[in-house]
Amino acid sequence: ASVLSSILLLECAANCCLHSLPWSGRLLADVDKLPAMSKFELFLSTLGRTTACDRGSAVVQRAEELKGLRDRYVHPKVLKFQWQQIVEYTQHADLKETPILKIPYDSSVWESGVAVIALKTVTEFFNYYFCDVCGFTPNMACEVLLSSDDVKLPYVAGYAIDCVGELDRAVQLGISFRFLGKG
Repeated sequence: ASVLSSILLLECAANCCLHSLPWSGRLLADVDKLPAMSKFELFLSTLGRTTACDRGSAVVQRAEELKGLRDRYVHPKVLKFQWQQIVEYTQHADLKETPILKIPYDSSVWESGVAVIALKTVTEFFNYYFCDVCGFTPNMACEVLLSSDDVKLPYVAGYAIDCVGELDRAVQLGISFRFLGKG
């Protein structure tokens, strides 16, 4: 469940970025069909920023790989593979893994280490995108990601993120939530 939450976060955040802007309904429906990374870049360009996402950077490449894992999970395809006999009643099939993050494509073998890799990948991308590329403060990132009202940028009021104990545990695992002002 943790891995699934992490792989869905990229698309969710990209949609939050797009929905924070004053699009007409028809235009929003059109841009909503864009790939997640294109949504992030479109959001950035509408802010008038001169910086851009470096799609060749390691942090973006890892995020793209995680997004690809999400796509495989949400849009499953028929896979053909060879079963190998291990012992009399046990067989194994190598379903491979992602090239960079080394996350197995077979979700039935995801375990806690994979959950940490997935969450770290997402938060590293968010730290890079919201802090380094967009130049947002944690309050501005929270406004885009959490607001249920019309987004107002720059946002100067504060969000209380310190009360989320799970973030403290994740920070102890070496996961930084700099975009939220934590870790």
